[in-house]
Parts: sequence; structure tokens; C-alpha cells
Amino acid sequence: NQSTYERVGKGALMMPSNQSQTDISRNYVLKALRDEKKGTGYYPWFCFAAALGEYRSKNYKAAELHCKESLSNTRETHLHHNGLNNALLSLIYLKTDQKSKAIEAIGIAKDCYNGLKDNRNNNHDTILIQLLVKEYESAIL
Repeated sequence: NQSTYERVGKGALMMPSNQSQTDISRNYVLKALRDEKKGTGYYPWFCFAAALGEYRSKNYKAAELHCKESLSNTRETHLHHNGLNNALLSLIYLKTDQKSKAIEAIGIAKDCYNGLKDNRNNNHDTILIQLLVKEYESAIL
């Protein structure tokens, strides 16, 4: 089902991998999004997963569009969605030479992560925010 495609795909995309793994995972997350209706509770999650798949495939414009679609369907108070999308946007903006946008996005991601790190309901999405922030920090060194 769609949730399985999204979770397996997103899990495999959490860190950079080989191209074959990336392609398979990207196809999973894109299938999940393609079969999901806008406005459902899973839609923003699937948009983010699609963004991550596109980012790992170096399709930065598509990744940015999926992040923005996810954010446009997310409440500002949802720390996981805002943290994930902004952490990924910071990397996208670094790759596309938009440094000021990258700095703004990573600041939001870090604020979201700080709001989540002591939460008892932490899950793989909190870990993924942290991994993406570390990936950003490694990229700017």
C-alpha cells in the first residue's frame, strides 16, 4: 500500500546511497504520492518523501517543488513537517547556489529539531531531520 511504499522508500533515502538503491527508492515514494489524493493526512508526508527521492536523484527543481507542496499543506506548528522540509530545502538551496535561502531554511529546521529532541514521541522523522542537518553542516565545511 501507499504508506508502505513511502516508509520503505523514505527509509532507504535517509542517507546518500548508490544509484540503483536511489532509483528504486525514488520510484517507491513517487508511486505513493501519485496514488494519494491532495488534502489527505498523508499527502504532505508523501510530498516530502517524493522531494527526498528527487533530491537524492539530483532533480533539485522537482525536489524543491515537492517540499513547497508539502509545506503548503502543513500547519506551521507541525514541527516534523516543517523540520524535514526545511532541512531538505537547505540542501537543495546549497546545491542550487541560493546561500541566503539555505541559511534561512537550516535555521528553521534546527528550531524544529530543538522543539522535538526531548519529545517522548520522537521517531525516525526526528532522526531524519538530524541527519539532514548534519548533511548540510558537512556540505558547508
